[in-house]
Amino acid sequence: MINLLVRMVSFVIHLLISFGLSRYVVEKIGADAYGFVSLANDFTGYAEILTVALNSMASRFITVSIHREDYESADKYFTSVIVSNIFLALALTVPFTLIVLFLDRIVNVSNDLLSDVRVLWTFIFLNFLVTIVGSVFGVVYFAKNRLDLESMNEIKANLLRMCLLLLFYIIFRPSVMYIGMTSLICTLFLLYKNYRYSQKLLGQLKIRREYFDVHYVREILSSGIWNSFTRLGSVLSNGLDLLITNLLISAQAMGLVSVAKTLPTKILSVFAIFSGIFAPDLTKSFAQDDMGKMKEQLIFAIKFLGMVSSIPLVFLYVYGDVFYSLWMPSLDPALMQRLSVCASAAFAVNLPLEPLWNVFTAANKVKVSSIYLFVNSILTVIVVFLLLQLTENDLIRMYIIICVSVGFSIIRGFFFLPLYGAYCMKIGYGSFYPVIFKNLFAIGAGTLVFRLAKLAYMPRSWGGLFVTVCFMSVCLLAMNYYLILSRADREKTVVLVRGKLKKIMGDL
Repeated sequence: MINLLVRMVSFVIHLLISFGLSRYVVEKIGADAYGFVSLANDFTGYAEILTVALNSMASRFITVSIHREDYESADKYFTSVIVSNIFLALALTVPFTLIVLFLDRIVNVSNDLLSDVRVLWTFIFLNFLVTIVGSVFGVVYFAKNRLDLESMNEIKANLLRMCLLLLFYIIFRPSVMYIGMTSLICTLFLLYKNYRYSQKLLGQLKIRREYFDVHYVREILSSGIWNSFTRLGSVLSNGLDLLITNLLISAQAMGLVSVAKTLPTKILSVFAIFSGIFAPDLTKSFAQDDMGKMKEQLIFAIKFLGMVSSIPLVFLYVYGDVFYSLWMPSLDPALMQRLSVCASAAFAVNLPLEPLWNVFTAANKVKVSSIYLFVNSILTVIVVFLLLQLTENDLIRMYIIICVSVGFSIIRGFFFLPLYGAYCMKIGYGSFYPVIFKNLFAIGAGTLVFRLAKLAYMPRSWGGLFVTVCFMSVCLLAMNYYLILSRADREKTVVLVRGKLKKIMGDL
């Protein structure tokens, strides 16, 4: 709970900065300029296909070695990953440099934005290279299950970023380049903090030249290569949206799609945080061969996410137009809501099942899921290009680009994830469907209730929307307490809450 609360505070601060910054950029520079920020991050996402094979599984192997008290292996994994990441960063410098130099030949960018976008991409690429080199130092928080410390550092970094952005935008002319510049500064700050905590909490881990071992790199890559396939699949199914929109429609359309996907992306980020807090305990249970405890933790995680997932989705379905009218008054709020609803349509099924990805990693069973995602994504791209040939209407093309990948995501969430997850956990194939159906019913019921409530009261200010969201959240949690949790779950929850309250009162 400490991990969760601190990570949520960190995320909220990041969210406020992101929404405030994106509104400022769209109003002062234009939606297409904002789109190039997201597109640059997409390009680093393409590069992650190469780096994720090593770094996605590094935490798993180092953590398992530590919990098994095999510190020599942990040292070798640790050192081998650092050295390999340095070589990866040096290798990626060449293509990144070429992309920046020939940017106007790769994507559609207006001449008045070209110089600023070029500087922006330079800083974002440098930020990515620094992240690669220092990523292994973040293992300390996962291995020690101190994600709260990581989030505290992120809070400080986000506050630093906010101060720097305010300073730059007050003193200098509006430009998107400051976004990349401040990101790099904050990443350097986080690298320093991660290194210090690695020394403090994992002082037994040593970096020595003789600890570098190609065998350990090969062992990590043999498992992590499937995560590269997963990442490639994610890029093909979702990460190409902005690039395809830019090349086949326009830079302005890319900006609209980027804005429309902002809220769904943030919702997914919240649930990645929620699912991530369970990952250290799941990995620890696996390292200790306690499969019974691992199953119990997983079922709890899925029910927990099922309870809270309806809140952001009902908000988007019911009050999305109000949100966009307040956040981006220069854009069509109804269009933005429709595009956002399309982009998040798969969340009703997928969000509660997010912890299953942690199971695949902890149990080192990522091969099948990676192959499935890769094939799924190839089909997504083929269908998108086929459907784009059927129309010249830009708006319809935007819907096609967003909706095709979402359709395949719904199929993945409704069939593959629950079935393969049950197989990996060696439990009944129908184990996860009750939560899925209960969650769908809860979302439908909540949407209906607050559609009717909206007829009685329509919030027209940030204050009114905030109060409405708070009231809606309490009501939905109360509804989901009965719709999603079983009687046994509710009784267990009451006992736990009463015990915590008695302890708090006793301490007072």
